[in-house]
Amino acid sequence: MQKYSVGPFRQALTHARYKFTEQIRTPFSIILGLGMPVASFIFFVLPQEGYVSNPKIATYAVVSFSVFGMMTNSLIGFARDIAMDRLTEWGAYMNSLPGYAISRVIGYIFSNGAISVLSIIPVLIVGFAATQIEIDSVRYLPAFLTLIATNTIFMLLGTAIGFAFSAASAIAVSQFLMLLLSFSGGLFVPPTNFPAWFNLISLFVPTRAVRELNIWASVGGPFPVTQGFMWLVWLVLFTAAAIFAAKWRQSHTSFAVYH
Repeated sequence: MQKYSVGPFRQALTHARYKFTEQIRTPFSIILGLGMPVASFIFFVLPQEGYVSNPKIATYAVVSFSVFGMMTNSLIGFARDIAMDRLTEWGAYMNSLPGYAISRVIGYIFSNGAISVLSIIPVLIVGFAATQIEIDSVRYLPAFLTLIATNTIFMLLGTAIGFAFSAASAIAVSQFLMLLLSFSGGLFVPPTNFPAWFNLISLFVPTRAVRELNIWASVGGPFPVTQGFMWLVWLVLFTAAAIFAAKWRQSHTSFAVYH
């Protein structure tokens, strides 16, 4: 008998297509994912004339809220979808397929990653229209690629949360971490406004590392070596956490099904 198999990339595309269809059927989550970053930018930045009229501060603010948009959609999106998929027939079907666990992760990257990227567009439109932002055109591509690359740590963190917690708990934990990381990482309030003790703590926060790396990619200057190192540290830690949580969930599910 001839054996038919589906490759991991095709599985990933099928999974991504399903997730896109599911998101379109419930457009509120898409509207929220696209609207929250720009709404936060409008309320936190535009009322402050000192931020709007200063090209340097305006640029830093646009970069910070672009990071916020990517982080929010990746962290909450991955945690929510991975946790909730365990409750659906589709999730049970995907888990029954032999191997190719990476296919599901790639599928999440395609679906949630697209929303994450789209979320920065409204922020950029408002930033260029209402502030004195200054970014050299030759830096557009490096800045965009850096934003995508540095965002991987939040995808990994969301993956770990999604596998480790139930659906309701995963949403609550990811939302709490989103607020905690946003404030402590200097996305809502510039780190220059932090007291010395809090600024010291902030240097070890993953969002601070991502913020500084993206500012460097957008405006230039010396490479932030310390923050680059911290980003690598968080990349290793979140990768290990995601792998551990996925393996724990797999063994836990197997035990629940077969014993």
